[in-house]
Amino acid sequence: MTRLIILLVFAMTMLGCTAAEPHSDSHVAHEEMPATENTAEHMAGSDEHSGHGAESHNSAEPIPGAAEIRIIATEFGYEPAQISLTAGEPVNIVLVNEGAIEHELVIKELNFHAHAEAGETVTVGFTADETGEYEFGCYIAGHYEAGMFGETIIGN
Repeated sequence: MTRLIILLVFAMTMLGCTAAEPHSDSHVAHEEMPATENTAEHMAGSDEHSGHGAESHNSAEPIPGAAEIRIIATEFGYEPAQISLTAGEPVNIVLVNEGAIEHELVIKELNFHAHAEAGETVTVGFTADETGEYEFGCYIAGHYEAGMFGETIIGN
């Protein structure tokens, strides 16, 4: 049953992606989806992250000499699904997309965004200034709803 649901979400996502406008230098908003009890909160502000065009939408260039945290994206999850960072210490988030479709990793509250096409690896530099617990997720239509989210813990 779980595989059927994942396949249905995958098919719906692929149909939504093929209907999207071609990439331009401006952000392309996600197609609107009917809100469910979980989607309205998590999709708020998703127009900031189109999931299209890795070159222009990743947060920052890699930071020379910073530690790396490798996160693997697949259909539809992350490994690991929880990462720990230290406030004030620079880090490079390495997003490895082992999936067959594009994915992103977004921490909305921290203005972090990494996007990778299928089979692509991207590295994005990041320094968290404040401690706390923040959710990360893939906000490409249907991905979050299929379980593509995790947690970032930032300590001292």
